[in-house]
Amino acid sequence: MLKTLGFKGILGFFIISLTVISVAHAFVNERNEGSFVEGTLIQVSKLPLADRNPYPDCNFTATLEVHRINLGGSISKKVILVLPGFAGRKYTPEAELKAGDKISASLVPFASMPETVQQTQQADEVEDVDLSSYFAKDIKVIKSFTPGDTPVPFANSALPAKSAPVVAVVDSEAQKARRAQMQRDLEDIRLLLEKNGGDWDKWYGSLEPFRIAYKKQYEAKAQQWVGDSFFSAGYLDNSKIYSDDFVKSIVGLKNYLAARNVDLILVRVPNKGEVDYDLFAPPPKDQVSNPYLLKLYKELLEADVEIVTGIVPKARRDRLKYPLMYWYQDFEQNHPAEGVTWVIAEELAQRLQRYSRINALPRATFRTGTASTAEDWIHFKWPAGNAKFNSDDYVRFTTVVDDKGNPVVIQKGNSSPIVVLGSSFITAPSIAKGASIPSYLAYLTGVVPDMLQRRDGDFMMPRLIAQEGDAFLRNRVVCVFPFVPWVAHKSLAQLPVFDTQNSAKALLATFTGPGLQTALDAGSVQEMPKVSYSQGGSLQVQPYDEKGVTSVTFRLKLPEALRKYSHFAVGITFASKDFTGVKVTYGKQMDSIKRSGLAAEELFGFNTTPEATLSFDVVADKFKKVPAEITGVRVYGVEQPVYYKTGQ
Repeated sequence: MLKTLGFKGILGFFIISLTVISVAHAFVNERNEGSFVEGTLIQVSKLPLADRNPYPDCNFTATLEVHRINLGGSISKKVILVLPGFAGRKYTPEAELKAGDKISASLVPFASMPETVQQTQQADEVEDVDLSSYFAKDIKVIKSFTPGDTPVPFANSALPAKSAPVVAVVDSEAQKARRAQMQRDLEDIRLLLEKNGGDWDKWYGSLEPFRIAYKKQYEAKAQQWVGDSFFSAGYLDNSKIYSDDFVKSIVGLKNYLAARNVDLILVRVPNKGEVDYDLFAPPPKDQVSNPYLLKLYKELLEADVEIVTGIVPKARRDRLKYPLMYWYQDFEQNHPAEGVTWVIAEELAQRLQRYSRINALPRATFRTGTASTAEDWIHFKWPAGNAKFNSDDYVRFTTVVDDKGNPVVIQKGNSSPIVVLGSSFITAPSIAKGASIPSYLAYLTGVVPDMLQRRDGDFMMPRLIAQEGDAFLRNRVVCVFPFVPWVAHKSLAQLPVFDTQNSAKALLATFTGPGLQTALDAGSVQEMPKVSYSQGGSLQVQPYDEKGVTSVTFRLKLPEALRKYSHFAVGITFASKDFTGVKVTYGKQMDSIKRSGLAAEELFGFNTTPEATLSFDVVADKFKKVPAEITGVRVYGVEQPVYYKTGQ
């Protein structure tokens, strides 16, 4: 058995005798844990020299043509493998693999691997960027394939023709329950506003003494154990909470999903101080720390956008059930701990009961386990001051596992009627260990949700959903979106002016190699040592460091041939699997994206105007420190754009 980095044996049970394959196959399919396959490596990325590489660990990618699936879930006939290349500068046995090798291997979706694995440097020369990625374990070079047809069918082999019409069925009872819930929430807010004088601004002004008292505790970093639960005076947003542009953009997202017969349920994840402010300062009347939060709820509900309004009250009611609602021992850490994660999952699970399609599905059975922060990215120990919790011990939290003890796997699939949207907040405290909002939802509902997630990517959600295409939403009933509280201060990213993926494009200009540097005017790049060009001409932006965010703006002169087209698209090709933000500006138009860690061409679309140049900003991610490498820029003319169906 070959050893892989950080892997906990999630597929160890696959090594069984063929006499029980049919039983295990049913079990694996139900749990969606992975696939045991045979196939041929048709492309293998070249590893850098271990002793000269800037990082001590490095994985590499390969393309596998799957010959048969012996056990597990269906996958495509062609996939990308992520393999360990060297660890601690020592090469692994997998580093000897080459194109043409026939192999057997156990595969799990790469997105389900721990962040330590996902963040490891990758040598990646695979060009098929649209393929699904899997982490491979138990790899063996074989002389020949097992004879006979594949026991498990390949993914998409039995799907109807792409042109087959899909008839949307409206769940009238679910819609009736949705409207009733929203009316109850609106009425509760209306009564509270009326009770406090009917004026949002005056109500907010009356709470100034509370804000002053709490601010003193916040600045003093006050903290305390209350029974067996620990709290500190965390951040409390005393601003107006949201912008009108945010509400408008959320309405746009809701309409986009509704046009595809998919509901949207929002949850604003509370700030830390919203859950425990009354423990550190005399609480306001009616336990409302900021009335503008209720005003946000009211405006969304009146615009037919469902948002869970009871998260803060429920979190405050349930806060003594958990040792930690947030990581209160660290004043800077704002991600949810176990407590708030359960609260959000429970509120969502209750609302999901209304949908007949979800209720009709067979229920998967999970149980709870525990895991330690020592095994994940957090590494927090218990706060001092409580004899039941040794401050030398790492915090433990509840996980969701199957009857083999394997964590429930949450991935970006297309099959679940539920998809959870969000940033790293929806993966906390540890989705790899089975502890997250979607993990707890799987436990509470018996239905494993899919996930569309980008770190710091909440504001990009409308664009990310559109980029996935309508096929991503075809089997959905509802999207739930737990968003970070600060994203409400600005508009969510707008869709491009047209569908850049599906519109017919005419290639007008390509800038690669030395020509890329010639074409780009980097302005002040000379003063930024983090930005450079390689010998081959690719543009390289180094990761964020302690001195600040690496951000640079480039300008590109557009080809004259563009004037013949009413619209155009710009494609920026990234060879790196980075997490940078990219913003492209053309006159008064702007298009942006938060990258997802895949090597790909990112497309940006615009209406053609007299402007002769455009600019693009590259902002390095603060947390996932992966260098960005741009190998080319392409300009496409678009005469007859395909537009998104927005429902407006």
